[in-house]
Amino acid sequence: MENKQPKSKTPLIDRGPMPVIILTVIAAVCIVALALTSNLTQEARDKQEAEAVLSVQREFFPDAEEFTDIGLDQIITEYPGVTKIVEALDGSGNRLGFVITAEAMGYGGLIPATVGYDNDGQIVGARFEVSGETAGYGQNAAKPEFYSQFTAFNASQKLSADKGSTDTVIDGITGSTRSTNGIVDALNQAAGAFLLLN
Repeated sequence: MENKQPKSKTPLIDRGPMPVIILTVIAAVCIVALALTSNLTQEARDKQEAEAVLSVQREFFPDAEEFTDIGLDQIITEYPGVTKIVEALDGSGNRLGFVITAEAMGYGGLIPATVGYDNDGQIVGARFEVSGETAGYGQNAAKPEFYSQFTAFNASQKLSADKGSTDTVIDGITGSTRSTNGIVDALNQAAGAFLLLN
């Protein structure tokens, strides 16, 4: 009696283009799931961002009852880094100052700088979005030790991080020349925009 050995068959998943097809389907499903999740959470993320912006505006101008957007048409031709200007108004509609956001290139990409100016051009506060900068270096710009120095300056002063400059010299971020220069550039653009508004 002949002993028959079963023939080994290659499973379907190992045949020809099948693994590629399966991986393509899995990748497509993942992409669709990510896109759907992004769309579903976009409104919540936009709301969080708007609340964060309003929180900074209120920190700069706690007496403001209203923040009104100002058009950028006349500003961006001269200061293309300016992305937002808001006028802070009290309960009677009197202007308390402006909150201006400008951005410039740092080490890890564009750095948005948000600056509050009172009616005389004095800086009442400054904040920097530096999450794209190097941790422990450029990201130190988000610490009060760095951003609090700017309340000593006003819009009429051109800022610089170069110790040999004839401009107003700031205390830079140690080990982060490109991040510091980006912040200074953004601040100078914001100051220029303020001067055009007055």
